[in-house]
Amino acid sequence: MRPLASIAQACGFTVLLNPSQTCVEVQGEGHWHRFQRECMNLVKHSEHDHITVIFRDALGHRELHDLGKKGERRAQLPMAGTHYGALPECRIRGVRKVDNRYMAQITVQGKHLYLGCYLDMMSAGLARDEYVLSHGLNVALNFPHMAEVRKQEMEMAGVE
Repeated sequence: MRPLASIAQACGFTVLLNPSQTCVEVQGEGHWHRFQRECMNLVKHSEHDHITVIFRDALGHRELHDLGKKGERRAQLPMAGTHYGALPECRIRGVRKVDNRYMAQITVQGKHLYLGCYLDMMSAGLARDEYVLSHGLNVALNFPHMAEVRKQEMEMAGVE
């Protein structure tokens, strides 16, 4: 029998994880019906009673499909971390979507401060980080490497 990962690739999916013979996490615009049929054949001709397939979209949303001898079950899974693709909106601190824009905000000493609206979530996240760095706040950054970049820029400008 062909491995599950090679079946997924043959059906046009990108394999992100393949932790076992019966579980695969995929992404992309593959041929779902063909993949589903191949998985059901794999279950039918093996000792396994089901196959677990997790689909992930570009924003990190994940959907579980459990294909087995008793049919198919579906469920939503928690969003994926940032290590496989785009940074999910919910993972950028101090940013929320308002209509088609992204609002940056921060709470300092119990007061909500509005930092502006931006066309994309990355710009809003960077604006929040810039505020945190420029005001010397001791809070987590969205992009921790920015602290080092800012320090280098200050050194090059001759500012202590």
